[in-house]
Amino acid sequence: MQGHMLQALCIPVIVFASALVLVAAVLCAVAVRALRRAAAREMALNVDLARQKEALRQAERKSMNKSNAFASASHDIRSALSAIAGLVDMSRQEAQSLPAIMENLDQMGVCTNKLFDILNSILDTSKVESGKMQLEEAEFSMADVLQESVDMAYVTGVRRGVEVVWDPCDFSVLRCATVLGDSKRLKQILDNLLGNALKFTDEGHVVLRSWATRPIIGSNVRAPSRFVHPRHGGGSFLGCLFRARKGPGDQDHVQNDPNLVEFYFEVVDTGIGIPQEKRMSVFENYVQVNNGQGGTGLGLGIVQSFVRLMGGEISIKDKEPGERGTCFAFNVLLKISEVQQPQDIEEGPSVPLDTLNRSIYIASAFQEASNFKGVHCVLYVHGYETRRILKTWMESIEVKVWLVPQAEFIGSTLEKVQSNSTATATAECGSADRCFSSKEMVNLLRNNSSPRRAILGGIPSGILVVIDVSGGETEEICQEMAKLARIKHQAPCKVVLLEDIKTPSNDLRRLKDMGCDLVLRKPVHGSRQFTLLMTLRDLQVLDAQAQSSHVGPEIAGNRQQQDLPDVVVPCVEDTAASTEASCLAQEQQKPGDDKPLAGMRILLAEDNLVLQSIQRKIMNQLGAFVTVAQNGAMAVNLLREALEQANASEEDIVSLPYHVIFMDCQMPGMDGYEATKLIREEEQRYGIHTPIIALTAHDMEEDLQKAIDAGMDLHLAKPISRKKIVDAVRSVCKCEN
Repeated sequence: MQGHMLQALCIPVIVFASALVLVAAVLCAVAVRALRRAAAREMALNVDLARQKEALRQAERKSMNKSNAFASASHDIRSALSAIAGLVDMSRQEAQSLPAIMENLDQMGVCTNKLFDILNSILDTSKVESGKMQLEEAEFSMADVLQESVDMAYVTGVRRGVEVVWDPCDFSVLRCATVLGDSKRLKQILDNLLGNALKFTDEGHVVLRSWATRPIIGSNVRAPSRFVHPRHGGGSFLGCLFRARKGPGDQDHVQNDPNLVEFYFEVVDTGIGIPQEKRMSVFENYVQVNNGQGGTGLGLGIVQSFVRLMGGEISIKDKEPGERGTCFAFNVLLKISEVQQPQDIEEGPSVPLDTLNRSIYIASAFQEASNFKGVHCVLYVHGYETRRILKTWMESIEVKVWLVPQAEFIGSTLEKVQSNSTATATAECGSADRCFSSKEMVNLLRNNSSPRRAILGGIPSGILVVIDVSGGETEEICQEMAKLARIKHQAPCKVVLLEDIKTPSNDLRRLKDMGCDLVLRKPVHGSRQFTLLMTLRDLQVLDAQAQSSHVGPEIAGNRQQQDLPDVVVPCVEDTAASTEASCLAQEQQKPGDDKPLAGMRILLAEDNLVLQSIQRKIMNQLGAFVTVAQNGAMAVNLLREALEQANASEEDIVSLPYHVIFMDCQMPGMDGYEATKLIREEEQRYGIHTPIIALTAHDMEEDLQKAIDAGMDLHLAKPISRKKIVDAVRSVCKCEN
């Protein structure tokens, strides 16, 4: 019985054990299969990883080869363009008496600059894509950058018949003297946007509007419409540097950093516009919204990259219904220079103009609470936007503006100003309740900045006549100028002429001889607007002096003790309107300054034969004695031989064999970097230091750093113009002294 029970129990145990063995075998098989699959998968992944690494290495090699090939190609292209630019510049000196040849040379110069712009755009795009783009931080005047960009665009606008002007709006930008940032990249942004606006605008205007304000905390500063501005209002000329925000809780949103300022810009045109559906792709590289208009499609993509590097954003704003054209808006964040703090600006200049930085002086002048009540302005200006900006500005400083529709009404408008003012003054005197006693008269004159206006409120304390001669009409304007000469003596009066690049010099000379006080080059903004402001102050001073000579010695003595504005009497013709090219031409024409490098010994290391010939001839024309080296090794040998000869003399002090060395950085055999290192080692034996100026076809940060590491004193990017050579030599020689 017991054995039977054990036998019955053994069967289930055996079955159970067999099942366990079977399950274990199955699990082992599954595990082995899984391990095999995992190993196979890992092996496949390793193979894929090895393939990807190899592909990545190949891509990196291709990219490196591509970069090297592109760098070499760009170097060759820039060298060739530099040679063309140098030949054009040299030919201009010999073709002064041949107008047709000069015109061809000018066109060649324009085309060369166009090719330089395309090459620079491609280089900038590659730097941005590779993350190597770095912004400089240098002190500059925002107003000067805006003025220079608009002046350059204005030349193109004159040829196309399009009005180009800078609208300072609330004048907050003009109140900022200097800021810290990359002025070169900012100007590139403005030039690109203004150039695009002119390209697609055949009639109407292109306006650059600008504001400065404090950024807002706790929000994305990359919104271009971070603060609200009037569309067309000029704002208040009076007020502080940064306009106050209105609304609840504004104190919690305004950043308290006194050194941080946000600049906001709008470039508005009346061109063909950009369709709504294409606005998203307009900032992509290699994309052109309007095909067939030329260009590389890189401009706006680079603009967006630069704006974002400056902490801002760019977008296209909707215009009012029915308005033509496009409005690009962008903002950037910059720091105010330590030289100019907000509290310093409000105090204004305390020393004469010739001892101050001009930009700081202009900023302080626009910040002063100027009040020209009693001054009248007869304004005859071509261009709706220019006329609107000048009228709005003058009215904001209490100047009574009289718009003249046509040139033949200038004289009659001036007569109307005087007749209406006299009638108003007579009516006020006739309706007076009582007459002033002599003592009250004296007190009134003492306590008022314009005595005549205090007694006869309608009589103008000064008249400013602004006449635009850029539209021709010379005969009509000459007739009106003759009328002005007869009536301008009745009150302090200044006559200002506005001209542009198309104004004939003979007509301008004829008008200046008829009694003009000042000539300004259009567009009227920035420094030229500052000149108008100084002219208005001059009128106030003339009025005060005229009244002092008529009110008796007691009052005259009191007037002399008052703090009158320190007015700078402007010259007959304002030279601030000249562009950089015209300024350079004027510099080259100055007598006695045609050989600024006279007596200097220069060593030129350059492997390109054409550039050798051009640069040597330019330096010879500047008065220097030039020795040419074909490569770096020859430059080192020439310097070593010169030093050995100088050391062999009986003099105790070894003089510099060359005042300056111009060293091309990319030369076959021994390049400029290695040559510079050897030259510095050689100089240590004699205790001397020769200034070395690096010449490269690239303008990248790594090239500048390589030049510094090699021991070079200055870095110049080709092409090397006369002005660059002179400025560079003066800079390094000044540092040596």
